[in-house]
This record gives sequence, C-alpha cells and structure tokens, in this order.
Amino acid sequence: MAKKKRGKLLDKKDLYISIHVGDAKDADGNEYTMATMVDSSPVVTNEKTGKRFNLPWQDIIEMSVESGIDK
Repeated sequence: MAKKKRGKLLDKKDLYISIHVGDAKDADGNEYTMATMVDSSPVVTNEKTGKRFNLPWQDIIEMSVESGIDK
C-alpha cells in the first residue's frame, strides 16, 4: 500500500500571511524559517530556494494516529 502524501509545497507566486516562529540551520548549511499560517498550521521555508512547505493539521492528526497515539 502506498504511503499517503503529507503536506504540500506552497506556490511561490502566492502571498501567505504567517507569523514567524524561529530559524534553523542544518549541518549542510541549509537555512530554514519556521512560521505558522493563519490557521496555525506550520510552514517551513528554505531560505536558499524560497520553497515553502505546509503541513495541515489534518495531516498532523493522521500522522499521530498512525504513530500510535490512540494505543
């Protein structure tokens, strides 16, 4: 069975209102900005590519159930 795709890349052309939460840098030098969208769902932006990834709350709930939160 194929794994369900979680989250989505947001279109760079679109305007999104978000609230800055923090910044991070990995061992490879990639820099990320973390924010929350108006619906409070998380969004991560790669500062080099400008790509933004959003994980809706429904996906987070489904992932927590798959991880065993109800057991």
